[in-house]
Amino acid sequence: MRTNGSIWGLVGGFLICLGLGGMRFWSSGGSDQGIFISVTLALIELGLVILLGRKASGYKNRLIYFLRCREENDRQDALVEAARTSAERSEKDLEDIRNQIAVIREHVKDRVSRLGQIEHLRELAVKTVLDGYYAGIDEQEGRFHTPWKYADNDDEGEED
Repeated sequence: MRTNGSIWGLVGGFLICLGLGGMRFWSSGGSDQGIFISVTLALIELGLVILLGRKASGYKNRLIYFLRCREENDRQDALVEAARTSAERSEKDLEDIRNQIAVIREHVKDRVSRLGQIEHLRELAVKTVLDGYYAGIDEQEGRFHTPWKYADNDDEGEED
């Protein structure tokens, strides 16, 4: 493919040289015919078209290569963006899980604290009930053994 393009470039350059040579011959006064000028101009035009076509095909190949590279680059950018979005979503999910773990951890700490206090609270409740029970018994025994102590209190409320 490259050799074929080089041959067409050589042909175009040769035609331009022939056309310019014909123009020089005409300008020196060698020929007065209009057909000669037309042929030399046609050779120049044909040579330029071939050379510019060869140059354009080189640019076309570069353009195709550039477009392929840009397409690959865009695809890679899309993959990176998708990975970035996935990572952000995973980070958010991970943060939510961490928050849930913290809530559960606080709940467990509260339960452990309460379970640790259950024995103390049970002992306190038993002591309170027993204290009340014994205070009631003492009060009843006091009324039974010392009736005069409570009889004076009953008289304070009455007037003579």
